Amino acid sequence: MNLNNRILVFSYDAGGANLAMAYAYYKNKEGYEVKCFPKGPALKIFENHVPSLICEEKIDFKQNDFVITGTSGMHSDYEMEVIRESKNIVCKTISLLDATGNLKMRFSINGKLLNEEFLPDEIFYENKFDFLEYPLLKNRIIEKENLYLKYLKEVFYKTKMLTKNKDILEHKMNYLLILTEYISDLYGDKFGFNEYNFLEDILKTISILDSSIVVFIKLHPVEKSNKYDQIISKYKNIKIYKDDYNIQEVLFNSKIVLGLNSSVFKEALVLEKPIYSVQIGAKKNLDTIKEVEVINSSDELKNILNDYYKDKK
Repeated sequence: MNLNNRILVFSYDAGGANLAMAYAYYKNKEGYEVKCFPKGPALKIFENHVPSLICEEKIDFKQNDFVITGTSGMHSDYEMEVIRESKNIVCKTISLLDATGNLKMRFSINGKLLNEEFLPDEIFYENKFDFLEYPLLKNRIIEKENLYLKYLKEVFYKTKMLTKNKDILEHKMNYLLILTEYISDLYGDKFGFNEYNFLEDILKTISILDSSIVVFIKLHPVEKSNKYDQIISKYKNIKIYKDDYNIQEVLFNSKIVLGLNSSVFKEALVLEKPIYSVQIGAKKNLDTIKEVEVINSSDELKNILNDYYKDKK
């Protein structure tokens, strides 16, 4: 790659969008011509971090272009359609992988794995992992630094975090943050629990243990805003906030983070937040990053919450 190469960045899903945004940021700093084409949840991420790099013009692929994509899986074929369209025109296609789950879904169009000639030339991921299930992908993986975490450490959190949301300001450094995820869409009943059980288990434990614990719920960007309203309505004794929060803002000001296997866990580690994957009643554990402790029972959850909120009693 040299400065004559254009960098064209395409992204849809939030996890991949963070990586793609950071890649665009650093390549722009190196002097490359970078044009970004985010859609869906990715759009807000690019608007928040690299708005000047967003391009709204229709792009004509050229021989010296590098096409960079995130991966989205079940909610969009956008990135893979771009790779299929550009593969035989551009210099190289590269996909940035934010997680290793559901690989077939990530590199598919209409649920069908791309033919070998249309797969990305290279796939960047931060660690080596087993590609045995999809041997066509195995030789394309290249171990690369997670540029989003690099961006957070070197750029974003180097300046003072500006908190604007009044609810976050009122309860900052004291609320419990819950990160939801659409695992039932991905896995059905494979693990013996789903995102609804996950949320209800947490709220039920708080309700019994200490209803003065303030809860903020951050939905996954593709989830509908009313998805959990029926569950939340059952716990009127708990102060619960649910909104489309800026993820950095709501994460930075939290006391403790509970989720499933969110890519946001990595960001929470950068901030040295206590993070737990709540999998109560699991017949099989959902894989998460090794630094995150898994909670498998209500008693475990109760003990952990007691540790963090014992001064409130």
